[in-house]
Amino acid sequence: MQRKIMTETTNILHDKANLPEGYKNSPLGAIPKEWEVKKLGDISTQLGNFSFSRAQLTDKTQRLRYIHYGDIHVMSERDNVDLRKDDLPFLLDGLIDNTKIENQNFPLLQDGDVIFVDASEDYEGIGNCWEVLNTNGYEIISGLHTIAIRFDKKFVSVGFGRHVFKNRKSSTALRVIAHGTKVYSLSYKNMTKLKIAIPPLPEQQKIAEILSTWDATIEKQNALIEQLELRKRGLMQQLLTGKLRLRNDEGERFNEEWKKARLGEFFKETTEFVGDRVIEPIAVGVHGIRLRTDIFSKKLSKDYSKNKIIRKNQICFGIGTNSIVFGILETDNIYCVSPAYKTYNLLNINVVFCNALLSVYNNYLGQKYMIISARQGKSVDFDALFSEKIKIPSLAEQTAIAKVLSTADREIEIEKQKLAALQNQKKELMQVLLSGKIRVKVS
Repeated sequence: MQRKIMTETTNILHDKANLPEGYKNSPLGAIPKEWEVKKLGDISTQLGNFSFSRAQLTDKTQRLRYIHYGDIHVMSERDNVDLRKDDLPFLLDGLIDNTKIENQNFPLLQDGDVIFVDASEDYEGIGNCWEVLNTNGYEIISGLHTIAIRFDKKFVSVGFGRHVFKNRKSSTALRVIAHGTKVYSLSYKNMTKLKIAIPPLPEQQKIAEILSTWDATIEKQNALIEQLELRKRGLMQQLLTGKLRLRNDEGERFNEEWKKARLGEFFKETTEFVGDRVIEPIAVGVHGIRLRTDIFSKKLSKDYSKNKIIRKNQICFGIGTNSIVFGILETDNIYCVSPAYKTYNLLNINVVFCNALLSVYNNYLGQKYMIISARQGKSVDFDALFSEKIKIPSLAEQTAIAKVLSTADREIEIEKQKLAALQNQKKELMQVLLSGKIRVKVS
């Protein structure tokens, strides 16, 4: 796919000392002579939005569809919502009078409108936006904590609007505009002075077409990963309930009856504290996801020495929003967690099998053994939890199951690496196209 795109382009390298032929100086640096630099406020208008909450939305068919800022945040890897294939929640009928909706000035979204999230808790989330495509007659409104803008179609074509803000200089400028300490905020008023490099409309359309080709490939890769994850979940349900029995090293199918055992038989609590050592903290994963080494725990003890050590193949339990959270540390590095978490060595159970088993039973165990008190908040009755009896196979069969699940994990990881490579390649291509360093041929 890359080779095909490159044959349609002319690669122009910018010379720092001399302006390349066919280029001109601009407030954004060297750009192609045919391009213009415009302020966002001169080529767009702001549309109205509505402050309805999740509780006022439904999946049942109503008149208005609604873009919620949370969906843009959660699906930040996306840059558009396409009504030919994507679903949006509906706003409950009656919350907006039909006579207002039918007024010609009512801000129904159109193809090419761009919806920004107006706030982000992290720097990377500043400027997350969706372009609305293929509305297909649906009546759609923009919701709480969003900024909806409509480009003048004389300057920005449908399909290109979302790419305007992916140019590195534009995204950097948005981050400069954003203000706040704990939360970064944007407003259309502050964004109006943002300078944008605008190619001619035919070139915009060609750039959008090329980037859409990459989007389609990325979408197919995401679908493949979803299929593999679904297959793994199906395998787990079959293998961890004994409905599907594997074969041992001699090729004979396991046929021993699974034994009932208390969950607590497989865990021995650890009491190793940090003391005067300097140990990196780690956050506990959720719903069977292994401990993550990329984020810090926010619940460490103020008395640092009382934080608990966790080592490779040890398990940590804690309390999540609606369930028990747990994680098994896989790395050789040692970390620390809050003393509010419980850490255990594993006894006579395969590590991968244990992780999978708890993933399957997590919601059930959380609902059964989490205690919610108005006075003390949330806690877990670990004595009762570890008295729970489960059916478990021999260590040999556990190991066989673990091998199958580990193979499935490796397949998923390989495809995720391919996905990451595609996403990075698209980002690199996007930068050279949106800066004019590579020009597309327009027939």
